[in-house]
Amino acid sequence: MLTDVPGPDSRPSLAARAMLRRDAVRGVDLVLLPERVITLNPTAHAIVTRCDGRRSVREIAGELERAYGRAGLEPSVARLLGRLGEQGAIRW
Repeated sequence: MLTDVPGPDSRPSLAARAMLRRDAVRGVDLVLLPERVITLNPTAHAIVTRCDGRRSVREIAGELERAYGRAGLEPSVARLLGRLGEQGAIRW
């Protein structure tokens, strides 16, 4: 169960022990952690690549809303980042 959903002003970044990599053979993007590998779908990759510690959850969602022509993405972005944070891939 997700317990740590970030607020809209939280500024996520990739955790120090996490690495974002592309598996060219399988054609997928991954977050590599010491104890696990997280496979990212294209949407999750678009979110994680924006986690630079400067942009807020609200700003990341806004960029994606403009890029994809969709509104109301902030709750979904926050939930995904919360799950990745629980797995140790994202820090606040």
